[in-house]
Amino acid sequence: MTPTRRRQVAILAVLALGLAPACTKTYVLPPDTGTTPTPVPAPVVHTIEYRVLGTVPLAEITYGSAQEGTTTTETAVPWSASVKTTRPSLFVYLKASSAFNGTITAQIFVDGEFFREATNNFLGSTNVADASGTVVF
Repeated sequence: MTPTRRRQVAILAVLALGLAPACTKTYVLPPDTGTTPTPVPAPVVHTIEYRVLGTVPLAEITYGSAQEGTTTTETAVPWSASVKTTRPSLFVYLKASSAFNGTITAQIFVDGEFFREATNNFLGSTNVADASGTVVF
């Protein structure tokens, strides 16, 4: 090998060795502490139940929450509906009205426990029971 050729090989070797660290990726693993990571708990699901009872045969019902908005339906009494939530607090609302004379009761239950109630016993034009409040779980 000629001296020029040796010099070329030596230069290429130095360049290759100098570039090698730039092409290498080093991974640093965290130390093993012998413990497993704490799992994140699943969110708690709460049930809001709306109920309308009474002696009136038919009612217009508006119910909902700050999470879902409101829904209105006209239906026979008794009536119930439920929704689920994982929020830590929630404003809930239930209004039942009827053009029929008699008693009408609006009830809200949270996780099976009584939360709010309104009753109206009316002989006249419109019979309304309205219950609402903020639930803090």
